[in-house]
Amino acid sequence: MGVGSVGSLVYSSKRVLDNVENLGREFTLSPSGRFGVQGENEPRIVKSAKPQVAAERFWEVLKKGADTVSVKEGKNSEVKIATFGKYSFITYRPVTSSKDGSPGIAINDRGPSGFIYNLHFVPLD
Repeated sequence: MGVGSVGSLVYSSKRVLDNVENLGREFTLSPSGRFGVQGENEPRIVKSAKPQVAAERFWEVLKKGADTVSVKEGKNSEVKIATFGKYSFITYRPVTSSKDGSPGIAINDRGPSGFIYNLHFVPLD
């Protein structure tokens, strides 16, 4: 497995790196190489006219080449997980526990670079 980077993000899977590079063509990156803008808390915010559609598209591109599963979480929600080897995985929640229930995606790398990158998709102001 190779190591690659986009901006300040480092990925332990070439497939994840390829997928992030493809996302950079569709979603705006900050000057520091991150998607969205910093929110009030930890998650970064990606604004869209159609947040659910944008989050679903982000997920579809990002998970390419991964092993995926869907898991029930709570009574009415689902979590989708994509794994790239044993250290990198992506979690997509179409509905999060945030106040607005906005969709969210977390990119996790448990390898040597070790990071967690959270995004929430919200409506344009």
